[in-house]
Amino acid sequence: AHYATRPDTWSAAQILDHLLLSDALYRAQFRRLLDMAAEGRRNNLTVGFAEVDLDVPFIPKALVPAMEIPLTLLNMFIPHVVRETLLRYPIVKATHPKITDPAPARPITALRGELVSSLAETESLLKEPLPVNAERVTLSHPVFGCNTIANLLRLMAAHEQRHIGQIASLLRQPGFPAGDAL
Repeated sequence: AHYATRPDTWSAAQILDHLLLSDALYRAQFRRLLDMAAEGRRNNLTVGFAEVDLDVPFIPKALVPAMEIPLTLLNMFIPHVVRETLLRYPIVKATHPKITDPAPARPITALRGELVSSLAETESLLKEPLPVNAERVTLSHPVFGCNTIANLLRLMAAHEQRHIGQIASLLRQPGFPAGDAL
């Protein structure tokens, strides 16, 4: 689980840890949107780079904060399916928020247990009937655009599919240790 093809790439364990941290971040955003909907508000929750920091390919890191407004405007014209596709497939080198940095080497047994718990938490959050106006609350981010709860679920799934592909590729590497590593 801790095998990596190069020192600058993640192992399967690190990918799983990153997914756990990302899922927690998504769930926090879902909760915020569900609370807004339950209060009967029709609002947009704006999440900027200060809260969910991402580097943007081709833009120097120092300029990224200044790009929030231009990127937000640009995303008004980019269909959700395009953003979802860019998240799902490694067309563009992606970056991730610092809060989702994986630990160097966590025990796979702990990760397995946390993956089960994470899924249960997500299911629990979404098992109750959604508030009446849940489709009217949105979350906006300069890179991810303006999203409903359903859009965020699709982005979450696309993100997980991207990393599942990374794990599958890692397992096919000639140097991957034989045996029941995962």
